[in-house]
Amino acid sequence: MWRSLGVVGLWVALIAAPHLRSPLLQTSAADVTPEPPAPAGDPGDPFRQKPEDERQVPGSFATVHFKNQLGKGVTLTEVLFTFDGRPLPTLEAIQPDQDVVIFTGRLSPGMHLMRTEMHLQGAGRGPITYTKGYHFKVTAEQVLTVPENKAVIFTIEGSRNKGMNVPFDKQYDIKMNAEERPPVSLTTN
Repeated sequence: MWRSLGVVGLWVALIAAPHLRSPLLQTSAADVTPEPPAPAGDPGDPFRQKPEDERQVPGSFATVHFKNQLGKGVTLTEVLFTFDGRPLPTLEAIQPDQDVVIFTGRLSPGMHLMRTEMHLQGAGRGPITYTKGYHFKVTAEQVLTVPENKAVIFTIEGSRNKGMNVPFDKQYDIKMNAEERPPVSLTTN
């Protein structure tokens, strides 16, 4: 019986102790645990919203170049570009080895279709003059893959495949190279 009274008494004392405002029975976590050190640097407010003028522009930054590597055997009269079905500016009278930027801006990450059409005219250089005044066109479709959160430079190149055994219809081609760069952070103003 004394045992059950001791258990009940202890139970009542533990329940009643926080409710009694006696300085002998009051303890706090500050008395028992040391205070953690203050952080060295202020991490800032993680819930702060950016003002509207500091929002990032969505997408990845892309630049598309066209480079004339056809040589002097033909004259490049014009180049037509369509990007995802939308026409881009037409280039005319591009000199050999000239590099022209045709697009610069933000694109959504993923695959985009670029259609290029070159209009060429034979120059009739050297002893073989049968191509002088001859007009022909070369077309190609390239898939441009834009990575997420990276800058990319696409170079579309009109090139000549040299060689004795290369047929005339395969001598001129359109190639595409892609070069990724570290991400570019642009904000709207």
